[in-house]
Amino acid sequence: MLELQINDIGAARQLYEMVLAEDPSHARATEGFGRTCEKTGDWAGYIKVLEARRAAVREDEQIAITVKIAETHEFNMNSDAEAIRILEAARQQSPDYFDVLKALDRLYIKAGRYRDVVDVLDKELQLATTPRQQIQLLERI
Repeated sequence: MLELQINDIGAARQLYEMVLAEDPSHARATEGFGRTCEKTGDWAGYIKVLEARRAAVREDEQIAITVKIAETHEFNMNSDAEAIRILEAARQQSPDYFDVLKALDRLYIKAGRYRDVVDVLDKELQLATTPRQQIQLLERI
């Protein structure tokens, strides 16, 4: 209510921080904290909360949070190199995670790393489940 109805971002942020101090894996508090960070531009604070949440959740959720961290670097902090570094580490941990591959595809294209794009597309081709997906990937390669 503090954040959405009263628009008291500072008080809402403090409340989210209290919840997250007790339970770093609390998804709704993390989302709310993220909204306050978006409104205030505190992306480093948001990443810190995401990293704490990542450490507190099951392994299968950690990669998805890692992608959010990388996307925050890419879209909000204009740090494509850091996003690539984070995603490459995630790919080592989970080489078949589709969102990691898609993000690397996008970032490698932006960076002009076309050999890396082909490598990612080859991996996506191996994971494609329909003929249409395979054709689209082959066209890109």
